[in-house]
Amino acid sequence: MGQYQRLLRRRLLLLAAIAACVLVDFTLGPSWLGSEALLHTLFHPQLADAGTRVIVWDIRLPYALMAVAVGLSLGLAGAEMQTILNNPLASPFTMGVSSAAAFGAALAIILGIGVPGLPETWFIAINAFVFALLAALLLDAVTRWTRVATSGVVLFGIALVFTFNALVSMMQFIATEDTLQDLVFWTMGSLARASWPKLTIMSAAFAIMLPWSMFSAWKLTALRLGDKLWHRRQAVAPGHAAAYQYSVGAGGRLRLADWFHRSGGATHRPADGRRRSPLLSAR
Repeated sequence: MGQYQRLLRRRLLLLAAIAACVLVDFTLGPSWLGSEALLHTLFHPQLADAGTRVIVWDIRLPYALMAVAVGLSLGLAGAEMQTILNNPLASPFTMGVSSAAAFGAALAIILGIGVPGLPETWFIAINAFVFALLAALLLDAVTRWTRVATSGVVLFGIALVFTFNALVSMMQFIATEDTLQDLVFWTMGSLARASWPKLTIMSAAFAIMLPWSMFSAWKLTALRLGDKLWHRRQAVAPGHAAAYQYSVGAGGRLRLADWFHRSGGATHRPADGRRRSPLLSAR
């Protein structure tokens, strides 16, 4: 319980640090707005002037919240991959998913190839998402087809990283000056184009995936423990319950002795010839 409390305290401190960083990022900027003016505009936007309202509600607040949403989403994706593959190196960047997204964006920016019928605002983002999804499905298909170990999946993901990076470099070679600048800007990443509609979509995707991941937490835990260790824990669980019952009182002693007798637990025969549990003998 002490270890769990320390872990919970560490998580709460981490959340507090994230909130503090958001507040600091929210107050910094070239406009040099004071904290009083920022809070007044944040809670009473209708009473603030137009310039301050645009700075607070259309620039600083979407940028700060988008950074938090992106960080939470990447953290969740990395945790899922590391748990499934039981490898701390697994992440969207080392498994080729991020590189595949960059290649999809390069096709959309340089050659104009992508999913037809999409508005220009979402053309690049949707194309990058489609290629990232294809890379994830390719990893799953290779795993199911070859039955390779998790280390082999990670190596295949690293091979995908080099493959898509080479394709992105080829796209950069044939790009014009303007499209190359757009591609470099997209691959480096920036919050300068964050807006409320984009933040809403990002937050909605995270809000959908987080409960799904939490619902599968026990399955992922069993997967990471492995079959042998999982069955061992299942076998030890009745012993933990019996030990807890034993510590309650005299009634617990008799029930524990009966449990050891029925389960064929370790017993010994003292001088009087009666079989007793070693725990009862210790008391």
